[in-house]
Amino acid sequence: MSGLTNTLRMLASVGEVVSGSDAERRIVDIVKSMFSSIDLDVRVMEVPVDLWCDLGATVRIGGFEFNALTTPPTLSSSVDGRIVYVKDSLGLRWPDVSNSIVLCELPQDPDELKTVYLRAYDFGAEAVIVYDNAPGRFRRVVVGSVWDFRRKPCPPPPIPCVHIRQEDGFKILNLIREGLVKASLVSRSYISRSTGYNVEAIVPGSREDYVIVCGHHDHWLTGVSDNLTSLYLLREVGEKLRNTRITYTIKLVSFTAEEFGAPGFQAWYWAYGSRYYVENIKRSNGLNNVIAVVNADVFTSYPLILAGTPEIRGLVSRVADSLKVKYELELDNSYCDSYSFSSLGIPAITIHSLPRILEYYHTDADVIDVVDWRAVMDTVNIIYETVSRVAIYGVDSLDYHTYKAELRRVLSIAGDNCLSSIADRLSSWKSFRAVNMNLHKAVFIGNYKLDVGPFKTILCPQLLIANDVKAIEHSINLISSNTYEAIKILSQVKPYIIPGEEKHLPSIDVSQLVNIINLGRPWIKQLLEATLHSAREAFKIGIQEVEDLLLEASRDC
Repeated sequence: MSGLTNTLRMLASVGEVVSGSDAERRIVDIVKSMFSSIDLDVRVMEVPVDLWCDLGATVRIGGFEFNALTTPPTLSSSVDGRIVYVKDSLGLRWPDVSNSIVLCELPQDPDELKTVYLRAYDFGAEAVIVYDNAPGRFRRVVVGSVWDFRRKPCPPPPIPCVHIRQEDGFKILNLIREGLVKASLVSRSYISRSTGYNVEAIVPGSREDYVIVCGHHDHWLTGVSDNLTSLYLLREVGEKLRNTRITYTIKLVSFTAEEFGAPGFQAWYWAYGSRYYVENIKRSNGLNNVIAVVNADVFTSYPLILAGTPEIRGLVSRVADSLKVKYELELDNSYCDSYSFSSLGIPAITIHSLPRILEYYHTDADVIDVVDWRAVMDTVNIIYETVSRVAIYGVDSLDYHTYKAELRRVLSIAGDNCLSSIADRLSSWKSFRAVNMNLHKAVFIGNYKLDVGPFKTILCPQLLIANDVKAIEHSINLISSNTYEAIKILSQVKPYIIPGEEKHLPSIDVSQLVNIINLGRPWIKQLLEATLHSAREAFKIGIQEVEDLLLEASRDC
């Protein structure tokens, strides 16, 4: 493992790499030299990005001063005022924080900091101090100014936010309990237009259609798992593939702006470098030339998660089985660069182990010592075996049989034989790309302001309301005998939103219904039955949407 260790030490010596920074230019030079050392042609492509830099932050209370990190992409600010501790920062019942500085713990899912930040702002806070949920580390997590996730420019974050170590948070909390209620916060940062860089190396084949193997080089703080290991992987896979006889070209790509950099404070701030890359392919009418995409991101622990569209995931899982590697399966992960491609129909997968490294995620504790080298080498071998097969056999290597079986299983909940018969007519690779683009979507379940949780990628999400129909039916059966259980079941019925597109899927709002049940109104069963009627009508709309999109896909056969 000395080669891996030495490579990661060299890459880590650059320090934090923010898209558009001088540090990015240094690491791009290293990546270029890594590819050149194995005799690959290298191309560097400019990407317009927003460069955000932290110039330092401090928190003062009761004569004590604590070092802090400015939370991206908040702007420079100075606030003096009352400090208020919020214990349940993801809850809806907060103490009075108007005109105050909020102190709270980072949620277990660090990306929920955006929810905490916007909740603090909505409740009138002037600043946020967040201490980590694990000891001895600083962390960067991006916040925003709007509740949704539009891929459009947004206002900048309105109030300052800083991150401190857990132990410093506990010290401040003790000072508050001792009666100190005044604090000051100073944060300094800047944001400017800049240029990031996607780096592309070519393993030439005899045909122009190509496979993409990718990772990203920008990272917050130390970033060994996320995602300097991908740069090592790209070189290792590239060297193996260079000595393999292939038919189709392979492009090894390291993306910029995966963590941040989308111009204009876009709410969907991540994976911008890959979005920019694939949009350029789209503009040149070249999407059909991309056979498949295999992305590696945070693959430093077990089990490895194979997150992709079913046709490429089926192939990768067979390869992993042959190598006796333990893994879990999910659809493509919308937080990764692969989703930039699958959302345009291209078969794409990310191999990751993100849930296993949350305590190190975006922290200065993400160092070489936390890496499980076996997981890294297993990922290298899985990707090499997968990509070599795709580069020899093209679209014929992809597992469309598994895709069709999964589609049939999902469609079976509709109880509509027409949908399954249309799915059976899907036969060409182009038809499955249409399914990827239109029926394979990231979904947020709930209301952005009221609910929490990550996006979940779902096949045919228009049919999710089938679960709500069953829930309402169950509630009707329970309402007379067990009102509490009926309310509990109904409370799980939520809206469905496709983030980024901000499109609402067929759903039914039962929040007012839950309130009325709590009041014990005598006509509640009649109201539930009428709600069930509405839910069934919404389900019909969902079925029709899926049918229309499947018919459109089948025309590509």
